[in-house]
Amino acid sequence: MDFHPQKCSVLRVTRATSNLIPSEYILKGIKLSIDKTTKYLGVDFDSDFSWRHHYDRVTKKANNMLGFLRFGSAFHFVLDIE
Repeated sequence: MDFHPQKCSVLRVTRATSNLIPSEYILKGIKLSIDKTTKYLGVDFDSDFSWRHHYDRVTKKANNMLGFLRFGSAFHFVLDIE
């Protein structure tokens, strides 16, 4: 399996807010970025295992689709009336 360092990042999973051990991760000579959240197979993972970011993203996507359907149906009914 071949890894691409540009697509990789580090996600530290902990509930600790202090005393984190500073460390660097290097893959194929490239330093990996340390992220607070990451998306894997459509699921957002947070560094403290909070699902807040995932819920927000999914809710926003659903609300956008609902707004699109409402707009489309309202526009469709207006055309039928005329």
